[in-house]
Amino acid sequence: MDPDMVRQQAEAEREALALLRKKPAGPAPASAAAIPPAVLTAAVQGTAPALHDAAAPQASEAGLTSGAVRRAPPLPEVQPHEPQPAVPAPRRQGASIAEQAGRFISFGVAGAMLGGGLGIVAADYMQLPANLAKLAIFGPAAFLAGVCAVASFYTKAFHE
Repeated sequence: MDPDMVRQQAEAEREALALLRKKPAGPAPASAAAIPPAVLTAAVQGTAPALHDAAAPQASEAGLTSGAVRRAPPLPEVQPHEPQPAVPAPRRQGASIAEQAGRFISFGVAGAMLGGGLGIVAADYMQLPANLAKLAIFGPAAFLAGVCAVASFYTKAFHE
């Protein structure tokens, strides 16, 4: 286990014990040492205490007898509340013109680079002469630049 988690757990336990010591628990015996361990474990487990003959004098000193042990009334069942829908953040009506223009240009440049790369590979593979190689490179570059630039209108920014 992580040492930091162990330290945090120990601090939480110490704080809980300190709160229990500060908080009055209603009608209680004069000291917690007067309560027999059987009654404490029964209270924690929610069962009836098993008082033995040896524990009876201690219990009677604390004002408790085997017949006088009071059980706390059962606690009402806690129903989990319905999770409320989160309040949505105010939705922006759309991206600004500068955002749209920037996305249009960047998508167009990316498409041109992709098309140019594919054209270079095709021109090299087919061993085209210079004039046809220019056509094979710039044709796909222009086509993919246009397709990607138009596709930028159908995308959302990462913050939307």
